[in-house]
Amino acid sequence: MGRRYGLVVALWLLLAGCSSLPLGARTATCDLVDFIRLGGVTYEVADHGVGRAVGRRDLGPVFARVTANPPATDCRTYSPRDGDAAFLAPGAPVYMVKGYRPGFRLAASHRGRLRLYEASEVAGARVGGDLLDLAGKVSYLSVNSDRVELARINGQAQIGALVRQVLTAPVGPTHASAESRSCAVVFNMADRTAVRRVFFPTTGELVPGILAPREFTEAVEGALAAREQTCGQGP
Repeated sequence: MGRRYGLVVALWLLLAGCSSLPLGARTATCDLVDFIRLGGVTYEVADHGVGRAVGRRDLGPVFARVTANPPATDCRTYSPRDGDAAFLAPGAPVYMVKGYRPGFRLAASHRGRLRLYEASEVAGARVGGDLLDLAGKVSYLSVNSDRVELARINGQAQIGALVRQVLTAPVGPTHASAESRSCAVVFNMADRTAVRRVFFPTTGELVPGILAPREFTEAVEGALAAREQTCGQGP
């Protein structure tokens, strides 16, 4: 999966792991993030703590079923394959989510609770729209520190422009580090779910690896300045 993805996972999910292992697996026992890999897309659980939880009414048809789990120990050579999931049992159904492209969002039940999974890596992704499905779906943007809203961006014209900037932005290697100044940008959707991404103003990066233009950074920093807030240190 590459060194860029390993760093992105560490930044996004704040999980320490061996640098040679893309999903945070440690040398003796596996310590994996909650992922599913299907059709060349790696999805990670979207347990953002913002927006409403997905419910049964949000589910579309079964998209795929889990075929295997990673090894329980000695993950040093493990590389996820299509059909693998960290915690979902083999045979578990993975559902499409109504209103969203399956290459962006899926849902599955884990320990009796429905959870959203969102794309974190897409083979051949070139622009933000290959990772996110936001067009026409965002009600407003907020800038958060953890789960606390610091500032809000309203106005459909500006929201539409910012969403287009993200969806057309190139996807590339990360230049941020865990010590970089960061906050979270939350795309609050019309269906009251939310898409939360760590944002690094210095590089303009929306994790994972979407390199937003300067105009996006200026909008985020302008909203924070209007509320006399700033992005903090580290995700």
